[in-house]
Amino acid sequence: MIPEDRLDDMIASRQSSRTAVDDDLAIRLAAAETLDTLNRIAVPRVLAERIEMRVRERARALKRDRSSAVPMPARQPRPGHPLPCFLRRTWIAIGSVMAFIVISVGVFAAAMNSLPGDPLYNLKQWENNFAIAHSGSPVDRAQLALDQLNQAIIDLKTEVRLGRSDADIRAALNVVSDDTAAARLVVSSLAQGASRDAAQSHLMSTLKEEDGTLRSLLARIDWPLHVAFTQQLGALGDAVPIIHTGSAHNAEGKVMIVLNGTNFITGATLIVDGVPQGAIIELSPNSIVADLNGMRWSDETHAVGVQNPDGTSAQIMLSATGNNGQPGSGSGHGGGVHATPTPSSTSSSPSHNHPGDATPTPGNNRGNTISP
Repeated sequence: MIPEDRLDDMIASRQSSRTAVDDDLAIRLAAAETLDTLNRIAVPRVLAERIEMRVRERARALKRDRSSAVPMPARQPRPGHPLPCFLRRTWIAIGSVMAFIVISVGVFAAAMNSLPGDPLYNLKQWENNFAIAHSGSPVDRAQLALDQLNQAIIDLKTEVRLGRSDADIRAALNVVSDDTAAARLVVSSLAQGASRDAAQSHLMSTLKEEDGTLRSLLARIDWPLHVAFTQQLGALGDAVPIIHTGSAHNAEGKVMIVLNGTNFITGATLIVDGVPQGAIIELSPNSIVADLNGMRWSDETHAVGVQNPDGTSAQIMLSATGNNGQPGSGSGHGGGVHATPTPSSTSSSPSHNHPGDATPTPGNNRGNTISP
């Protein structure tokens, strides 16, 4: 018996319940019976041809897609074990070093653009000192010192232009002062010859630029900074006011102030505690006598200064006590209290050195300083 006949016999037996079958066979026979029923349905020829045509077209499309598709590499199974421990440590170390290099480069770049008073400025100064200490020759060292002085002058101008605090401006001025002294020392240590002449010429040009910068900034800074800027101008060789001694006496509702020093100029102004006050009644290159309303003067110490018309200034700390001409016992820096102010006569005359010359050393110029 062929399989088809046997299947027909089993379907017929199931329908007549002549033969007991198990559940699995029953399921199979039910499916075969359903297929036999479908096979007996008369399908219209047109529908059959249309279905056959669509099936063939779909088969051809799938064949074209498989032939034109880019072969994808077989996906590798994920390894069951991680990298060996030493390889992981190696890659972690390499990554850490690369991150450190990137961060370091960024920090050093930021430091080079910092200004005095910024957190990274000390790093910039360390780089500058390191560069000079490891320069190849004295000529290279001199060139680096001059370049750093020029940059310090630019930083000072930037500080004032940005309206930074007096403390930051003073810090920038201190850098200019230090770099000026360093550049002078390095250039003076060069051997005689063309290289020294070129470096000396460069130094003179830079100091001239520094002098002009300091003077141009005098009109844009506060009074306490005037004194500091004036001191640096004096270090460059300019004739600037210097107060050697001073005295003040409070009597009959007025305070008589006497200042002795050098380089006082006609048109100078008396400055008390940072404010123009009083009237100058006598003025010579070496002394100033002024009176001040006693209501504006107390027994405590006062900052008394003088400002020349060009903005250069000097200052001294004074105190005065007394009543109806009776002398007191207080004293300030550079001068005490006298019952009768008597300007001292000195024969010293203003002097002027040129930028690049040795730094002048005036007599007692302690009254020309102010604590920050």
